[in-house]
Amino acid sequence: MYISAFMGFLGFALVVVLYPETYAPAVLVSKAATLRRQTRNWGIHAKQVEVEVDFHELLTNTSADHSACLFPSPSSSSSHCTCPSHMD
Repeated sequence: MYISAFMGFLGFALVVVLYPETYAPAVLVSKAATLRRQTRNWGIHAKQVEVEVDFHELLTNTSADHSACLFPSPSSSSSHCTCPSHMD
């Protein structure tokens, strides 16, 4: 019983450590960094590097969307909610 758990944990750890990145923006950023070092052209960059992420805005928008689905106001229609349970 414990052997299978240890083997599963070991397999998961190996996948996390050894599996190459497949998320497209992260791959493009690493390719741009490689090209910058090879060509010594420091103007090469990925568009994803230019994107500024404001975590406060991200959290506010996400929580507002979820709260609109969980607690709809009785006076408004459910057109603001995009969750499947309110899409009648």
